[in-house]
Amino acid sequence: FVRDGLTRYKTKKKNLGGGRSISYYIDNNKKAHIVSIMVSNSQKVLKIPAVIDGFPVLRIREKAARFRGAPITIELSEGIQEIGDYAFYGSRFKMIVLPKTITKIGNYAFGGDRIREVVFKGSPPLFGNGRIGGRDTTLFFDAKDSAWTEQDVERIGRSVRYIRSIDGSLIGKPDESDKADKAQPEVKDTSESKIDEEAKIVLDEIEPVFGVAAHQLVHQLLDHRALFELGG
Repeated sequence: FVRDGLTRYKTKKKNLGGGRSISYYIDNNKKAHIVSIMVSNSQKVLKIPAVIDGFPVLRIREKAARFRGAPITIELSEGIQEIGDYAFYGSRFKMIVLPKTITKIGNYAFGGDRIREVVFKGSPPLFGNGRIGGRDTTLFFDAKDSAWTEQDVERIGRSVRYIRSIDGSLIGKPDESDKADKAQPEVKDTSESKIDEEAKIVLDEIEPVFGVAAHQLVHQLLDHRALFELGG
């Protein structure tokens, strides 16, 4: 059982195949909340579904995942709206792709020094406190989306090492002092920010699962060029 406010809910386990599974509960509004995410060490890509056993997934709860093995790529499906506090804290990601439907991200949800790239497909969500990733983390956003104001870019940019438009444009200037209390968005040359070829090999293997559009999108992300085709 798990408590949500004053209510206790019984959790269920869903096997996603390939050594992957999630635990979840259904609230009184018939919405699914993911409590934990488990991935075997052999898995390199994980897609969190939008629907579990017929119930739409509303959020990923606090402290839901800890991926400490080989870095993986993870994609959250359209429809998921919230990510709880410390949801992926300390997890190892080559990339995490967030849907357009995300509206809220909790405190330190992507904290730790183990995330290479975070990709926003939609508008800026409400962010909690805490850094996004570590010294080598890059955040991508769609600069053509008018919802991303200069204030949003500056605000979120203060929480991540590098920030870049999905069309490849660099945002911000190098932080000469490199002091933690002055963390600003930094320019980083593309030659220094390439993801290893293993990630592309993985993407080729999962094209039948993710579909051609997603396959092409993430390849573009890995190259840091025209990056945003998925989702229309």
